[in-house]
Amino acid sequence: MKKALLKKAFALALTLALALGLASSAFAEAESAEIPVTEETSFDPQVIFDQATEGLLGSDIEMLTLTGKDDTLGIMIYSFLCRITAVVPDAEPTLGMLLASVSPEGDAELLMVFACPATEDGAPAVLDAGMMSEGILLPIAQFPTGTAGASLQAAQTVCDIWLICTVYDLSAMEPDAAVANAEEALALLTDEERTLFDENAPAILAEVQRLCDPAEELGGEYADAGVEELLTVLRGEDAVRASVAALASCLTAAMK
Repeated sequence: MKKALLKKAFALALTLALALGLASSAFAEAESAEIPVTEETSFDPQVIFDQATEGLLGSDIEMLTLTGKDDTLGIMIYSFLCRITAVVPDAEPTLGMLLASVSPEGDAELLMVFACPATEDGAPAVLDAGMMSEGILLPIAQFPTGTAGASLQAAQTVCDIWLICTVYDLSAMEPDAAVANAEEALALLTDEERTLFDENAPAILAEVQRLCDPAEELGGEYADAGVEELLTVLRGEDAVRASVAALASCLTAAMK
């Protein structure tokens, strides 16, 4: 189960990068290398991160946690949450995401790195209705309540929402525009998906909001799902908590 969830986390990181138009050239170059992988390939994430960032100029980059790994594209790729600090006076550190390709021998190469929250043309990147529907609403609608492993899937869904709110600053949107965007995203669901979403969303959104309070503890299901470390880092960021709270607020208003 943990292995499947790690693949899901990687897929989310890649989807976010593609949505922002950041990954196409990097992955085209990586695919051309035709690096073979096996399902058993696994290396120390810190070693991979250090190799990928060796010689990188202009910023200090600190690994915070591995967010996923996968070989879906025919190459092994690791994704990381990191902290980026520009090498200039009085620079403020920011969260970021880094993806690296890894050879069967464990040699890593940087594919891409971008700061969070992401920007487009100097302004905060917008989580449009299509991405909100695909990345947040559908996973909630497809949540398998009452089945084996449901608590792990719920933990992963909550973590995914927090990760999306790290890349996209929902608090930067005007409240009315955010609600209208959420309403548009909800309209993209089929009738069956909307019914399931309405059943599942209150509990998921309540948990998402609960974790905005740093005093609240993570349940054991987050450790079991392999996302405890990632969520602990994200919950420590004021900007991420504000983005998550804004998302929960606009979705709750849109559902009324």
